[in-house]
Amino acid sequence: MKSTRDTEQSDECYKFVLSKDLQAGMKYAFQMSVMDIPAPLERRIVAKADAVPKQLVRKRRFRFTVDACPGSEVSVVGSFNGWAPGRHPLHATVDEPGVFDRTLLLPAGRYEYKFVIEGEWSADPSCPRWVVNEFRTLNSVVEIS
Repeated sequence: MKSTRDTEQSDECYKFVLSKDLQAGMKYAFQMSVMDIPAPLERRIVAKADAVPKQLVRKRRFRFTVDACPGSEVSVVGSFNGWAPGRHPLHATVDEPGVFDRTLLLPAGRYEYKFVIEGEWSADPSCPRWVVNEFRTLNSVVEIS
């Protein structure tokens, strides 16, 4: 089943095209240009993608775990969360003092990450795959399939 919506304003301020093919996922295109703004400030947005709708993207569980002093503040940062400390805090495990963990649902892909323990950024010592980042330190690498 395919439906198409095409709307154009008479002054050509914007054009919007949405095409949805339910069997092949979702396809869309969006184009907008503002004519009243001087040329250097003109904004033109063009996006085109073939993507499966967000609710159909299959995610996998991945458990991050690290050793730290009991009572420490620990979080995981990476390419999956914009490298934002505190966004995904790890919690102390009940069974093992000094072990912190957090399970996240991640779509398939390659991710770089680090742990932030009491404000100090460190690569995962138990991860066998590391890459050098732009700061010449190491990021741990995980591939979710």
